Amino acid sequence: MPYVKRTVSAGRVIETKKMFTGRIHTKGAKRAAAWKDTEKAQMKCNERKTEERLRWLLNGNFDENDLHATLHYNDKPQDFEKVEEDARKFLDVLKRECKKAGTVLKYVLVIETKRMSNPHIHVVLNNMSIKTVTDAWRKVSKTGNTSFKPLDSRGNHAELAAYLIKESRSTAARWRSGQKHKKRYWNSQNLVHPEPTYEVIPAKAWKKEPKARAGYALYKDKNGASVYEGFHEISGYAWQEYFEVKIVLPPILKRRT
Repeated sequence: MPYVKRTVSAGRVIETKKMFTGRIHTKGAKRAAAWKDTEKAQMKCNERKTEERLRWLLNGNFDENDLHATLHYNDKPQDFEKVEEDARKFLDVLKRECKKAGTVLKYVLVIETKRMSNPHIHVVLNNMSIKTVTDAWRKVSKTGNTSFKPLDSRGNHAELAAYLIKESRSTAARWRSGQKHKKRYWNSQNLVHPEPTYEVIPAKAWKKEPKARAGYALYKDKNGASVYEGFHEISGYAWQEYFEVKIVLPPILKRRT
């Protein structure tokens, strides 16, 4: 009764997901009851896959000292198309500023419009001057301001990816209502796109408590969890997932070793 092991190497993170699937004859594998609402199950499955792709993109291209910037409006626009246009203009201005400075711009951008009374734009950027980002946004919004948060030094940006996908749901709904088919996030073309590899493991079960390989540590989320388990939304088969993050010693400790 084999299972499939999916591995994704992205930046400092090695992500592992073990799962049973009907494609490899997992007769007798633990399975949940099928969802009654198949449309809702498919939507949840699609949402999870989108979040996974964004997580791999963030982990593969951004690390400590890179930035999560939020672009705010003081004079709030009520027009959704205006916010889209401003996002494009901001990226154009920032690209020009980076080119002048001889630096490369890397970004992932998400528009949040849950309440059109308070639209804002999230953008993950490679490390650069906060003033550069703020000035670029003010050239577009005139009176807008910015807020910043450095990326998590632990290396795994899973929580940020989940947050950005949640923030983009309202925007995706607006696109669908207008018969538009757009990605949940925009990203620069110079990013690395980590891809999963798959391996069939000839075993009846996986370890309940996996151990990190040498030089890595299991990632713990804000609730202290390091191993996640559940059932696939469509097939009902069980899965297990965990993240190993490469240990990076501070420079002073490197010299002593």
